Amino acid sequence: IITRGAGSRGYRPPADGSMRRIVTLWPRTPQSAHVHDGVAVRLCRARLSRNPMLAGIKHLNRLEQVLARAEWGDDYAEGLMQDTEGAIIEGTMTNVFVARDGKLYTADLKHCGVAGVMRELVLERARAGIAAVSVQPLSLAAVHEADEVFLTNSLIGLWPVRRFETKEYQIGPITRAIQAAIVDAHDGA
Repeated sequence: IITRGAGSRGYRPPADGSMRRIVTLWPRTPQSAHVHDGVAVRLCRARLSRNPMLAGIKHLNRLEQVLARAEWGDDYAEGLMQDTEGAIIEGTMTNVFVARDGKLYTADLKHCGVAGVMRELVLERARAGIAAVSVQPLSLAAVHEADEVFLTNSLIGLWPVRRFETKEYQIGPITRAIQAAIVDAHDGA
């Protein structure tokens, strides 16, 4: 975590402040059955605000994700979040990918969302020969019409989505190919 450093009350940064870096170490998260078996996800009611100045950045204001995650118990592994215009942007803790007709799609994050490290690795590996990639606005319909859906972040790696609301998915060839392509990078972390 990098902060602007200590200062007095208020929002204005101190003129002579120096940044503060906070490093924490945690035991590695054990791999869950979700990696192989897939997960059920839901649509969150909480929406992401559009703010191009913060788009793509993983900053400390995750209140929208906290509110969204409070919407359910243990019946779902993750919730998909839309922005205020209705585009699917990400999960509460993951980036979202959909595959349809042999092509991989992920959300355009120019207005909001986190451009995760694992997201970038997936895009790189997919473009290296697994599938054509398109970064574009994702509609709710695009998720429902997908052949495959999967979620990523640097702690979980890749979770195939087996069910979104009432839609069931197979864990398909693009998902498994991406999973195999990132496993070395993820296991080496």
